[in-house]
Amino acid sequence: MVSANKEMVVYCFDTLVAHYNSDDAPPPAFDEGQHPLFVTWKKVVNGGEPRLRGCIGSLEARGLINGFKDYALNSALRDRRFPPIQAKELPTLECTVSILTDYENANDYLDWEVGTHGIIIEFTDPDYNTRRSATYLPEVAAHEGWTKLEAIDSLIRKAGYNGVITESLRKRLQLTKYQSTLFTMHYSEYVAYVKQARGEAPSILGAKSFNNTTMGAGGRVTKIEAQKKPLSRVPHSNPPFSVGQLKKAIPPHCFERSLFISFSYVVYDLLVAYLLFYIATTYFHKLPYPFSFLAWPIYWAIQGCILTGVWVIAHECGHHAFSKYQLVDDMVGLTLHSCLLVPYFSWKISHRRHHSNTGSLDRDEVFVPKPKSKVSWYNKYMNNPPGRAISLFITLTLGWPLYLAFNVSGRPYDRFASHYDPYAPIYSNRERLLIYVSDSSVFAVTYLLYHIATLKGLGWVVCVYGVPLLIVNGFLVTITYLQHTHASLPHYDSSEWDWLRGALATVDRDYGILNKAFHHITDTHVAHHLFSTMPHYHAMEATNAIKPILGDYYQFDGTPFYKALWREAKECLYVEPDDGASKKGVYWYKNKF
Repeated sequence: MVSANKEMVVYCFDTLVAHYNSDDAPPPAFDEGQHPLFVTWKKVVNGGEPRLRGCIGSLEARGLINGFKDYALNSALRDRRFPPIQAKELPTLECTVSILTDYENANDYLDWEVGTHGIIIEFTDPDYNTRRSATYLPEVAAHEGWTKLEAIDSLIRKAGYNGVITESLRKRLQLTKYQSTLFTMHYSEYVAYVKQARGEAPSILGAKSFNNTTMGAGGRVTKIEAQKKPLSRVPHSNPPFSVGQLKKAIPPHCFERSLFISFSYVVYDLLVAYLLFYIATTYFHKLPYPFSFLAWPIYWAIQGCILTGVWVIAHECGHHAFSKYQLVDDMVGLTLHSCLLVPYFSWKISHRRHHSNTGSLDRDEVFVPKPKSKVSWYNKYMNNPPGRAISLFITLTLGWPLYLAFNVSGRPYDRFASHYDPYAPIYSNRERLLIYVSDSSVFAVTYLLYHIATLKGLGWVVCVYGVPLLIVNGFLVTITYLQHTHASLPHYDSSEWDWLRGALATVDRDYGILNKAFHHITDTHVAHHLFSTMPHYHAMEATNAIKPILGDYYQFDGTPFYKALWREAKECLYVEPDDGASKKGVYWYKNKF
């Protein structure tokens, strides 16, 4: 059996030093083989406790030479939990190589020994119905001073599970235990070894090559890179971080929901909406011609933006992000959404499934792209400026009501699906009563509008309420479409999809001053998909906290939304795997017929 040894650690140091020098590492002084392996970097300052700076490896067998070469660099430069190791840190580093052996299926989650076994857990997340997994190397639990139970619970969190950890969940874990051999060497020992073996100490020519190579891998981003980044694809491999690690990076207060603060946004938006309504209905008819006609489009635009903000708050109620009280959230959300003719519970349920299946071609609920083979024959004739203009006009004006009524652009079902139908395949038996409640509320608001129209006239209702609502619907479709439609975003079929990669298949956008009006649902959408119960007034702080960890998995496009809308309508027509791609379950937007 091959054991970890000094020459393997030397090769890892050689690889990192060669990277900084833009050179090739000397050939390794150990034999090739096939084994699971890990490379761990720690930093030792002033003789203190070593602190982790990066750890990446493979639970599957890899060639030792290429494996140590790849993971020496990946763990040092691309572990998303940490900024890349800089050349100046080399004198403080120690490196540990681990070779994993003796894999065994455990009888239960306690069938292993602290300090002897590493453990791999696999389980189905009961909240999202997706598979999760994570591992701790043999030395981790002993180093942290954990009991078996504490290590298991910590590993469940590492896998990305944020729900309540119960004994039932622990018993459902599939646990694999393994052992390892490891070898650790400090940089000073590496220097001494190289001096003796090669006659001179290793040297670093400078940090310039490092800086050029690692920007965008989790470190500081230059202005040039920030401009180019939206054009590069989001990585579609499994991220080297978990939801639990992202959550730990966010200040705890960001998850606190304040009923007072949330209601203050509702009151503010409604006061502004009422003020606009009062000005329009009291003064516009007194303005001289043509100012009375010019004033109405201004009212429509501003009121549409304010009511979009109201819509976003109601959407937040559906995520239980408004307050700690589910009943309060549902009452507020039902009231606000019904006033905007949205069936609150009906959409809340389908939207929850969208969050559970984002990026899945088989199970996502909205703006599900089609593969080329299923695109309608006439689409290739619409990929021109007049065709795009017509398509966008229909989408922005009728897209939202068509989705609610007929599931247009939604997930395909085996029979007719509508958000107004309590017996639609979207809903389960226990959810049908809530659909009746939503329908009744929308009907009540519709009847109220009819009654007002008999008193004030249909034109009055259209001007005061109808056109702003049309703008709300247009912004809603625009925001949702642009959040999930971008040439850099992957989609996955059932062979590749998992919840975390799906949640990361979204993009933050910049709407300028409208970001604030829309309560930052536009420029914090990545964080929203990861932590949907977080209130909007903490989302920007949370986004800034997780961006260094997300690295290339975080996508931001600062293109003005109206330009982006036209561009995506041109470039994102269908999805297909890349020709010759090793993973056929990863799909990308394309536009060539």
